[in-house]
Amino acid sequence: MYKNEKNIFLVLWFLILISINSYAIDFISNYEPSLSLSLKNIYFIIELIRFIIPFLILIYLASIFLFIKKKNDKFTLFFFIYAIWQLIIGNILNKQGIKINDYQITISLICVLLIFYISYVKNYTDLYIKFLYIFIIFISLIGLYFTINIYNEFISRNDLYYFYVTQTLGIEESTFGQPNPRVTGLARNLVIIFYFIFYFALLKKNKIFNKIFFMIFLFFLNFSIYATQTRLALIGILIILIFYIFFIKENLFKKYCIIVLIFILPIISFELLIKTKNYHLSKQENYDFDYFDKASKNQNRIFNKDTGSSGRTKIWSNSLKLIYEKKLIFGYGPQSDRILLREYYKNNSNHLVNYNEDLKFGTNSSNAIIYSILCGGVVSLFFLLQIYYLIFVKLNNFFFKIKKNENFLKYFLITSLCFLVFRSIFENSFALFGIDFCLLCLSYYLLINSNKFIKKNFF
Repeated sequence: MYKNEKNIFLVLWFLILISINSYAIDFISNYEPSLSLSLKNIYFIIELIRFIIPFLILIYLASIFLFIKKKNDKFTLFFFIYAIWQLIIGNILNKQGIKINDYQITISLICVLLIFYISYVKNYTDLYIKFLYIFIIFISLIGLYFTINIYNEFISRNDLYYFYVTQTLGIEESTFGQPNPRVTGLARNLVIIFYFIFYFALLKKNKIFNKIFFMIFLFFLNFSIYATQTRLALIGILIILIFYIFFIKENLFKKYCIIVLIFILPIISFELLIKTKNYHLSKQENYDFDYFDKASKNQNRIFNKDTGSSGRTKIWSNSLKLIYEKKLIFGYGPQSDRILLREYYKNNSNHLVNYNEDLKFGTNSSNAIIYSILCGGVVSLFFLLQIYYLIFVKLNNFFFKIKKNENFLKYFLITSLCFLVFRSIFENSFALFGIDFCLLCLSYYLLINSNKFIKKNFF
């Protein structure tokens, strides 16, 4: 029975992952029903199933939760109150009402909490490792699929130099009936995969052939991450570089070689690739080389000072004004940052053109703390800060009790937590359901049970 239930939990975890970013209501509203067997109909059914999955999973998990002996778990409790409060206050104060999409994303978050909590209560801690591997495979497949598509676009488009301006991940593009991820989301996935493979290749005993393969793959990953020109992803690479330099003890010469091969050479190689593409285009189309060189520099967001900011400071400023003007003590419900910012732009724009210009900044609050205030006021803020405290306790325990030869998974989990905390400054991150939230739950529960894994030789 236990084995069957464990297998069910693995299936539920996978189903929750594939439900991420499902927006069935938008899809249904634009859907014209027909009885023909077409791709559009198939995509509609898949999207509908993805959207319904969390509701069905919640019924199953709730039926188990009601009859198990409860254990104290602050992480689950804090996030549960954080999410439920947003639903409660949204139904009371949000005049537009909470959309079913907002219910779905909150229920998905609760489902993830219940999967980990019930596994913890029933001592199914061996599942956490399997959850992690399913998660890594899942984001790897997504990352590989879209990265290959972007490289195809890079080859076919003469005016594409850096992936940040790719049309493959444009707002209007979709895959299997759902909107494509943003390039920042793709870069985030590549960084997480980089972390896992880097520590696995470095700290696990591998055959020399496997190590060479991993080094080549890491080179390609960092090559692609730099090509995205997303600053948070590059900071993510800087975080693991700092970990490698200061916390992993090994031969200095080997360290220098790894730094050059994995961290420096990919950047140089991609810049050389850009120069080569410019040169061949200028020869092939008889255009001025300087013209192409200037075009590539204009797309470079890392080394080009003229690209400016991403607009986050403007979004934060507008969000804080909103909080002050509306006196958002209680919040407006899940994902209300999108509603409130759009409303703010409309009320503070003198002309439609100005309104559309303001919308370009986005309606995403781009900060986990600001998001928690807009959606749940001081209540959600309080419990999110408690989550931060639990994370910092784990980080503190690691840094002050670090062993000489820590396991590769522990390094991966701690580095991931650091990356997520940093991302939460510039993105909503784990403040709502998504890849970041799932990784946070994985990292936290694996760390609090790390001693059990070491004894059972899982780590």
